[in-house]
Amino acid sequence: MEKAKGKAVVIIAKQRHGPTGIVSLAFQSDFTRFSDLADNGNVSENRSDYHAL
Repeated sequence: MEKAKGKAVVIIAKQRHGPTGIVSLAFQSDFTRFSDLADNGNVSENRSDYHAL
């Protein structure tokens, strides 16, 4: 398996009333933060992509 620095894969195995699957995320180790990946594999900086829960 090829290592990808700054990228993470989250496996959603169970979710009440929601979909399951695999999500690729960007990991920012300086801040211990996970972020959305842009279409080209880079971190998305567009905050309008996010919505409140």
